[in-house]
Amino acid sequence: MASAIVTASVTAFFGVVVLVLGQIFVTLFLERIKLQARTVEEIAEALVMYARDYTGPMNLSEVDEKHREAVRQKLLEIQTVLRRLAARLRASAQTLWLYRVFETVKLVLPKADVIKASAELIGLSNSVPPDVRQGFDGIQVALESAKTVRRLLRIQN
Repeated sequence: MASAIVTASVTAFFGVVVLVLGQIFVTLFLERIKLQARTVEEIAEALVMYARDYTGPMNLSEVDEKHREAVRQKLLEIQTVLRRLAARLRASAQTLWLYRVFETVKLVLPKADVIKASAELIGLSNSVPPDVRQGFDGIQVALESAKTVRRLLRIQN
């Protein structure tokens, strides 16, 4: 009888230890890996959603006064979204413990690519909308930034 109680206690103890270690692994590693994947998904969506805004040159002074503030707010929102995604992407490469191990087994993107893509997204946010004074060059820069982000993050067209 005493042997059965000891066996049950040891089994319960090790069950709790395995549960706790599993939760630590999920919290420290798997959730952060999934966060990077979700962020890449949101970036892919934003690149499509806002393509018209980062490729269409605009001169705010030519927008009628009645709509100017709404347009300015929309452009500010787009810039904020792109910067927030860039920051979250960069954070995913900085806060995951043992990033190089997960990179080696291809569970996360290469850290150098993540940092470069983040910088390109910040540059893209700075070019919303392309300056009409730059003409086609401003649009070309924005398109190249978006293309580079897609390539670095393995986003299919």
